Amino acid sequence: MPMDSQPGVDADSYCDFMMQDRNMATSHHCKHLNTFVHADTSQIQAVCDQAGKPTTGDLRESDDGFPLTLCGLQRGSWAPNCRYSGSHSIERIIIACEGGFPVHLQTEVPNDI
Repeated sequence: MPMDSQPGVDADSYCDFMMQDRNMATSHHCKHLNTFVHADTSQIQAVCDQAGKPTTGDLRESDDGFPLTLCGLQRGSWAPNCRYSGSHSIERIIIACEGGFPVHLQTEVPNDI
């Protein structure tokens, strides 16, 4: 599965694959929650500049929504058999920026549309 492409219909399989591929699900540990943003680096970086507005501190909120996949560890799932439930959405994001570059996805903001 391509790491930076929008996944297909099966969000659970996408999450299982990506969490292992990014070393967030290993033989010793299962990360509980992760959000994947399906956009070019330049699109996300633009939120630190003209495509986002300041919120608090070094945080900026995107003007537009991004395609996302939210992956959550399934109840009763333990390392090394980490299993995830996934869901797709399009949401605005809040990111931390340092020196004009994104360094952390803080949260996603549900669209009011």
